[in-house]
Amino acid sequence: MDRDVKGAESRVWIQVVIALLSLLGVMLVLFSTSKYGAGLSPDSMEYVAAARNLLAGDGYIQSNGQPFAHWPPLFPAILAAFGLVGFDLLIAVRLVNALAFGLIVFTSGQFFLKYIRFSPFALLGVFSIVLSPPLLYSASWGLSETIFTLLLVLFVPPMIRFLKTEQRFPFGVACALGALATLQRFIGATMIVVGAVTIVLYMRWIPLARRIKYALVLGVISAAPTLGWLARNYFLTSTFSGSRGASAYTLAQNISFTFQALTAWFVPSYNFLAESLGFLLPLLATTVILSLFFIRPKGFKKILSFLLVSEIFIAFYITFLVVSSTFIFYDKLSVSHRFFSPLYVFVMLLIFMSIENIANYLSHRRKLRVIWLMMALLWVVGLMQVGPVVLEQHQQGAGGYNSVFWQEKPVVEWLKTSPLPGTLYSNEHTAVYLFTQQVTHMIDELLTQTQLPAGDNYLVWFEEPFFFTSHLFELEEISSKFGLERVAEYSYATVYRLVPR
Repeated sequence: MDRDVKGAESRVWIQVVIALLSLLGVMLVLFSTSKYGAGLSPDSMEYVAAARNLLAGDGYIQSNGQPFAHWPPLFPAILAAFGLVGFDLLIAVRLVNALAFGLIVFTSGQFFLKYIRFSPFALLGVFSIVLSPPLLYSASWGLSETIFTLLLVLFVPPMIRFLKTEQRFPFGVACALGALATLQRFIGATMIVVGAVTIVLYMRWIPLARRIKYALVLGVISAAPTLGWLARNYFLTSTFSGSRGASAYTLAQNISFTFQALTAWFVPSYNFLAESLGFLLPLLATTVILSLFFIRPKGFKKILSFLLVSEIFIAFYITFLVVSSTFIFYDKLSVSHRFFSPLYVFVMLLIFMSIENIANYLSHRRKLRVIWLMMALLWVVGLMQVGPVVLEQHQQGAGGYNSVFWQEKPVVEWLKTSPLPGTLYSNEHTAVYLFTQQVTHMIDELLTQTQLPAGDNYLVWFEEPFFFTSHLFELEEISSKFGLERVAEYSYATVYRLVPR
């Protein structure tokens, strides 16, 4: 009886520690975004614009007044929900991702407790999630990966429960979470495919026809909302997800970029060491797989469903991302750590499971030494990776438009305080939308016009665009079609009034 009481008390204290680590994660995100708010990119501003237009009753509309079609609809809807209860949308971006990161840490803690038998080692795994470079980086920006990662880690438990029990309730929950994940990011479709494949491979005690039926039902229910969204996009824009440019990189380059990005999780440099040690990733992956499948831990059958779901998902997700980025333009994979951040929880859990499996052949004392060694490595590597980034974000701003580079420019202060009634154009249109809260059109929209719209028309021209490549358009192209009258001039940007020639 006393042993049961002590065991229950121990579990309570472990949950308290996990909750505190989750709170620490929330505080780290809030600290890194405290200067100006969450990092803002053009994609971030399109999410905010869509949410703002939803609140205004205008539907999903981008910052340039066009239909919001490049992205799925869930993230703007979440921001709009916060707006309905009184939150400023830019504050909502910061809070949503901070809370989502805390929930990721807490949910991951339940994974580690379930699949790591030695509790101190499980808590060490949770600590590795708190100091996760890609997850923290993603959470500090106003982007969709953090919510997507949360939906992913929430999807796995009901999926595994269904695989083991064939119960309808967890199956329904998994379908709903799969649908939400795909409405958050289109790559959420990989979750649906992995769930369907795992059903067919794992549930061999039921007839194949029934397994295929479940797989199809999962696919139809989870994909239906996104298919409806794509149909809406096609009706409005004649494209399923907006026009997208061709990739600038080959398959071989994208594979190399992937190795660099993933290796950067484990070494205290995003550049030289990540590039130099990329060849270690296949070795690490092979070691993890061999240790879990061939040096089988106790209760192997109980963890087999998790191994199948997580490893198939990791393989399919990376393959899909690498192949698709070879045909469609993305940011460079080696510098866009956010693309791979949804994998971090599962990669780290598999690594910890593998190490514990090998450590089981050691004495208790040696096992403790392994844990202390890993704790020291996590502190050193984690702090070397995360510490400087968090401090820099705290001091210089989280990034993008919410950074000292942008916020302290005189032209930004002018845009915030000087109304420009009329139609706006810019070669950094999402920045102008942020600082003026007015619909701002892109330069290509201006150049395709034969005459200017009625009323005043303004051009905000940045000498060195931050996100949008400067070589696409030159000021001379615009001045050859329209007259330019200076309204305000600064070292970094000039505001012109556009007049007919």
